[in-house]
Amino acid sequence: MQCLVEVAASHLHFRPPGIVRRFFGKEGTHDMRPLLILAVIAMVVPPVISDDDLDFVRDVRPIFQQHCYRCHADETRKSGFRIDIKSEAFDGGDGYGQAIAPGDLDASPLWEFVSSDDPDLRMPPDGEGLSSDEIDRIKRWIVAGAVWPDGVDTAKLVDRTDHWSFKPLAKVVIPENPYRASPIDALIFDRLRQHELSFSAEAERGTWLRRVYFDLIGLPPNPDEIAEFANDDRSDARQRVVDRLLASPRYGERWGQHWLDVVRYADTHGFEVNTPRPNAWPYRDWVIEALNSDLPYDRFIRQQLVGDMDQQPEATGFLVTAAALLPGQIGKDEESKRLARQDELAEIIINTGEAFLGLSIGCARCHDHKFDAISQRDYYAMQAFFSGILYGDRPLTESDAKDAPKVFAGVSTTPQPTYLLSRGDPEQPRDQVAPAVPVALGNVRLDMDSPELTRRQTLAD
Repeated sequence: MQCLVEVAASHLHFRPPGIVRRFFGKEGTHDMRPLLILAVIAMVVPPVISDDDLDFVRDVRPIFQQHCYRCHADETRKSGFRIDIKSEAFDGGDGYGQAIAPGDLDASPLWEFVSSDDPDLRMPPDGEGLSSDEIDRIKRWIVAGAVWPDGVDTAKLVDRTDHWSFKPLAKVVIPENPYRASPIDALIFDRLRQHELSFSAEAERGTWLRRVYFDLIGLPPNPDEIAEFANDDRSDARQRVVDRLLASPRYGERWGQHWLDVVRYADTHGFEVNTPRPNAWPYRDWVIEALNSDLPYDRFIRQQLVGDMDQQPEATGFLVTAAALLPGQIGKDEESKRLARQDELAEIIINTGEAFLGLSIGCARCHDHKFDAISQRDYYAMQAFFSGILYGDRPLTESDAKDAPKVFAGVSTTPQPTYLLSRGDPEQPRDQVAPAVPVALGNVRLDMDSPELTRRQTLAD
């Protein structure tokens, strides 16, 4: 009986010794009525918890589990917000930045949602809402520092970078291959052999010649070339054909087409208006010449990002190859202009991510990627690298004369501040973002006031 009194008193945060002396005399006699009253009070009155005794697991997490988990836990993350994992809960959702600011209610959107009188804002949006005691607990928990111990989360965050595409290149052991000299053939043959398959039969000479011509220059051999090869009995006859085709200007035209498709090159601006781009062709020709001159791939990338540093302004046509609306083709109001600017920058980011990084980054304009390790903050940090690039024509030479040849390429200007936009909406800017590469790829970061050329140079590096 004495134990029951102490438990009930503890629930109400009374000091048990005084209560026990009140109910129990020296001889152990007692009156049951006060005890029954105390037990009833303990059952119907919420426990009084001091801030010092507030425990996240015992006093706060059950509130989240009962009212929040059905919309903001595991794979269900409405508005991109998850509250069953500490790091995700503090980071916040798609458009509100940090959700919990320890010690600061006004800077904690979570508090605004659970305490609001606005039915369109209050959470949870339906069903039984939070009691006044639960709201008070969350309030005192945040004010007291929002202590959330490590190791108590009810779920484990999946490491989205744990994927082969994010891992460093590894040295591959070339399997033994008695049939082909090429290491690539050896790898293919080894996998075929595992499935009890083998290479197709070797093509006859005429078929081989046509395949090589179409592959390397996109054109068939003419009758004279077919006859010449048929009569060439030298051991290196095939190698001679390949070398000749690789040296042909047609080689760059054939394979430049593939790269121009990757970066969505066109001689028009696209969309429903689709007006001509009369000065787009210098970039096309630069790509062709880069392939014909065997330009190393690292320089091929660098010049398309910062070619204007190396007297290769036509190479920066890469930055603006995608579709765009021109002034006069969009609304004249400021909102329409801001939206069109975001669309322009989005095309640059999409091209850079898909062509050079092998990553689709564009969807993160509005929300964190659901599976890839790309966040909305990553998107706008990438955008900041290009915030000083405009679509337009620039001179191909130092001459600025009216009739000087021009190229439609990236035009450099003073970078504008970049903000994380709620749901990608330029009318809902959040915090300012500095230029930085996606977190999954490294920790390269610049100051917010970095010059325009420094931004692209850093990204190219």
